[in-house]
Amino acid sequence: TSSISTDFKGFLCQVRQVGQTTAALGTFAVRDTSKTKTITCTSDGGAVTHMNKNTVSQQTFDWTASSTPLGVGTQVQALCTVVQSRDVLWVQLPSSTFQELAISTVANATAPPSRPSTMAPTTTPSPPVPDIPLDFSGCGTTTLCYRDPTNCDGAGDCRYALIGEFDDNTRRMTFHLTSNSGGFAAVGFSKDSNMGMDDVIACERDTNTDRVYAKDGWNPDGRNPNEYDADQTSITSQEGAYVDGSVVCRIERVLTPSDTTQDYDLSQLYTLLFATGSSRGGQTDSLAKHNAVPIVSDGAVNVTIPQIVGAKGKPLIKAHGIIMAIAWIGLASIGLLLAVHFKVVWPTGKWFQGHRAVMLSVWGLTIIGVIIIFAHAKEWVYDKSNHGVHNAHPILGFIAFLLAFAQPIMAAARPHPGTPKLAINLQYSSDIVAVSM
Repeated sequence: TSSISTDFKGFLCQVRQVGQTTAALGTFAVRDTSKTKTITCTSDGGAVTHMNKNTVSQQTFDWTASSTPLGVGTQVQALCTVVQSRDVLWVQLPSSTFQELAISTVANATAPPSRPSTMAPTTTPSPPVPDIPLDFSGCGTTTLCYRDPTNCDGAGDCRYALIGEFDDNTRRMTFHLTSNSGGFAAVGFSKDSNMGMDDVIACERDTNTDRVYAKDGWNPDGRNPNEYDADQTSITSQEGAYVDGSVVCRIERVLTPSDTTQDYDLSQLYTLLFATGSSRGGQTDSLAKHNAVPIVSDGAVNVTIPQIVGAKGKPLIKAHGIIMAIAWIGLASIGLLLAVHFKVVWPTGKWFQGHRAVMLSVWGLTIIGVIIIFAHAKEWVYDKSNHGVHNAHPILGFIAFLLAFAQPIMAAARPHPGTPKLAINLQYSSDIVAVSM
């Protein structure tokens, strides 16, 4: 019998050997099929979970040990994850230990603590930080890997990294995720190359405790925040750590969930979306917005196959960079040179005609460059958690665009020599804007 002093909506229980995180032991039998059901985990009936999301205060079920014992004195225990709401749950609550015998045995899991602890218990001391090694030695041979940069070799060294390994015996995927964003690292499984209708798994840091949690989510339409599933049963085990400014976690995920509406069958082909961002604190029901446009894999991927995943090219970003370099490094320099040094060489006004033609070209190319980068990003991307480095380029670029757009309009209003004082002020304003750019 599993009960708690506060009502809850969902749960998942397994029995495992103490200290082991792989195979589930024995089989469960339910007493009320309207409230509970068994699911396949290592074997038929290897785990038990809720039938619906109705609020309950107690669930009762039986567990029978395997016909082949592990050995006299081997300690086993029940591990249960209990969900009260989207942001309040207990992960892998252990029962008291007991021995699996050679004969069939029925065991009851002890109740969770009477006082629920949320995803961010500010009064609970932080446990020891787990050691979660990132092993890139098997990339392409035994594991699936993506790294940014491609030669990074550790949690603090990688802006983002994903390692995926498939276990054919348990039919599960084990993912290792890391990011030096300090907030979250996520991977989306998309049926196309765009955000929206994507299955998502993420590890997010709780900024109150620096603990890192794995979460199963869903990206509804590409614009609204990723929603966490109230039912987290597709994730069978997890551990996370926050080390030297990087989040790192290990997530074990069922390959083919019983409900594939929002938890996709990972044996199929999907485009991978790699995203990082700041944390909302760890107690919300969704991820914060990513701090940059997510990186897209260079094709559809079967994550069960060992391979090195590449990133899709970004032609619009390259075009933006090339156009802006031509406009501001090349043409703008020529225009400045004509205005400063060719008034004496071309006193008849040819210098001005050349200056005007070149600067109008800069103006037009700047507008084209801004349109191209917005076509790539599809929106203004701003990282609220970092008002410095991450945001300097878009902010300064947009200021330069506004000044560049206004400059030819102000230049057209420049007066001729001998005009009234008000018109001269317009001339000075135009000069100031030109110098600012």
